[in-house]
Amino acid sequence: MFEALAKIGTPECRAFAARIFTRHAYIDQFLKTSYIRWARDRGHVYANIQLRKIDQELKAGGEFSTSMDDQSIRDLASVRAIQCKGLYSHYAGKEDLLNTGWRLFEFCESVGVEFPVGNTEHDRGFYKVLCPKVLRAANRVSDQRWWRRQLRVMYGRNTESVLRSLGYVRKGKSAYVSNWAFARWKAAQARNKKTMSGMEAVNEDGDIVLMESCIEKSVANPENRRNELMVRMRGYEEIAESMAYMGLFFTLTCPSKYHAQLECSGVNQKFNGATPAEAMTYLNGVWARIRAAWARNGIKLFGFRVAEPHHDGTPHFHLLLFCDPAVCDTACKLFGEHAMAEDGDEDGADKSRWDVKKIDPVQGTAAGYIAKYVSKNLDGFQVGVDEEGECLADEGAMRARAWASLWGIRQFQQIGSVSVTVWRELRRRRDPLTECDPQEIEALRAAADRGDWREFVELMGGATVRRNDQLLRPFYHEDDNQPTHYGEALRRLIGVWLQPVARALGRRLLVTRDHVWKIRQRDSVAGKVAAQPPPLDLCQ
Repeated sequence: MFEALAKIGTPECRAFAARIFTRHAYIDQFLKTSYIRWARDRGHVYANIQLRKIDQELKAGGEFSTSMDDQSIRDLASVRAIQCKGLYSHYAGKEDLLNTGWRLFEFCESVGVEFPVGNTEHDRGFYKVLCPKVLRAANRVSDQRWWRRQLRVMYGRNTESVLRSLGYVRKGKSAYVSNWAFARWKAAQARNKKTMSGMEAVNEDGDIVLMESCIEKSVANPENRRNELMVRMRGYEEIAESMAYMGLFFTLTCPSKYHAQLECSGVNQKFNGATPAEAMTYLNGVWARIRAAWARNGIKLFGFRVAEPHHDGTPHFHLLLFCDPAVCDTACKLFGEHAMAEDGDEDGADKSRWDVKKIDPVQGTAAGYIAKYVSKNLDGFQVGVDEEGECLADEGAMRARAWASLWGIRQFQQIGSVSVTVWRELRRRRDPLTECDPQEIEALRAAADRGDWREFVELMGGATVRRNDQLLRPFYHEDDNQPTHYGEALRRLIGVWLQPVARALGRRLLVTRDHVWKIRQRDSVAGKVAAQPPPLDLCQ
């Protein structure tokens, strides 16, 4: 590579390129490879123009490279927080709170970060309403932890967008995410695991639980998450059989202009520059219009939606839904109409944009049909080889999780039916609820405890019950006496309440989290504890 670079253009060209490679040192190998290819195919002038364009795209606020390492992000976050504190201290005593907030808004906008209170709300007519919001926003932008989160997301997505447009996210090279983003995600996972290994939770009774153990037993563990999803999916299938409903497996994809790379021929000339997050917004919009059309026609469905990446990181949907056979054809027709509404006349759209298969119980179960897609995007369990990404299933699953984390994409979504939060809360209560009335609550707890999703759904009101008609709802308590770090009331999930009688008889609350836990460092001496941020209160 060094010899190839040394032959490109004039000495001035090589010095110009070297400065850019140094500025973006953490992805310089990608840039060098592209620069050599441009010079070989189109000449050194074209290569310089393209490299300058990429350099501008990778600059954050005109100063820093968005490909910087995490320590640099932490350092920059600290600087930004200090700058915001200085602005607040300088203007708070001279101007009213709204004008001070406006100064902070302008600063955040100048460095490319969204201020927590949008400029459309900056209106004197709402002074009393906005002042608390502006104060909380000022607390956020004065906190280096807030800046750290914002910069990690913004810089990571910007750098990945550049690498994706250059062809470094595709089948055979680096499926779903670039190798840079994948390494960054794995480093974050290792960093978080190390942090959690040094933390513990203690309640008011002195009971201590290791945070590692809590995470291992929760749905944050991919294996537990997969198992829970499959239990719910099998339960839905049993409900559908009892209702004589038909299973439909839909696929929904984006128009070709959302795809950065073609599967066989490389760069897509139609690509409009959309990120996976923007493509996801498109899919969600289409899906919302489909649901609205179904609702207007009285069509009720329930099931699951899986969002997974194409080889180049562009998302697409798989949906396993159950519906009345009498409305099946109408549901499919409406789905297709909305899927083809944008660019439906392009070549191959009728075959690649959407698809539907009717589940034949003779050939296999509906749960078995979607099991592959769940495993493929979580832990690769019993998948073997990821054909889409041309890699082993376990690596493909990690890459899919890295992709979802990077772009803020919700991989799995339950469609219709009842609250899974209530299910999880009731599973926390192992002993029978002898004090509860009506008895349906104990029956719900018992169904959740033994993992019977079918009975749980039926007792909650059925697979197509409206949210307001479900028997139980999660109950959140706002505690003004223990505000968050940003001055907001702390909102805690503490249990479930009986909904149908709530309006007539008052809320009937079942507490599932009757302990308050504080997270702290393990084996910390007094000096170390004093140096840490205030402990985080959790209800258990």
